[in-house]
Amino acid sequence: MRRWLIAAVTFCVLSTALPVAAQQETDEAKFVRLTRQLEQEPLRDTDKQMRAWMMQWLTETPTLTVTVCNIVGLLDQPRVPNADILFGQTMFGNGAYQIEHPGERSLPLTQQVAGVTSALRSYEALVAKDPDARFDTFDQLLQAEKANPLPAVLAPRFDGVCSEEATDESS
Repeated sequence: MRRWLIAAVTFCVLSTALPVAAQQETDEAKFVRLTRQLEQEPLRDTDKQMRAWMMQWLTETPTLTVTVCNIVGLLDQPRVPNADILFGQTMFGNGAYQIEHPGERSLPLTQQVAGVTSALRSYEALVAKDPDARFDTFDQLLQAEKANPLPAVLAPRFDGVCSEEATDESS
């Protein structure tokens, strides 16, 4: 009877431990999950640990290349509310998109659109909590997005800004 009890307890312990180990989150899945959380709650990362981990992982992972392209002018304009959060979100959204769509890693405009889309979701959440956190460019993009697909809206900016940045880097 005692052997049977030990065997039953061992089976229960092993049968519950194996699924937990199999369910452990990969770094890619964690990165995507955190990106989506920050879209919904951009001020959640009060101690900046989430963003620090995400930025480190993004720069160290060999499978992704996120090109920083100032497609929406966050770096050019003074006093943009939450500019650091929004610019970081463009990189995180770009990376998350590449994870979710590995076959589209060679499409730079698509990646930039994914990054801007992620930043726009964060922006909407920020403005919902603080209406004074408005940024005209993002308000215009949200309006334009209602009438046209975002890739069509951003393509001219991409061609004008990102191609120039690429040219500047090579010279």
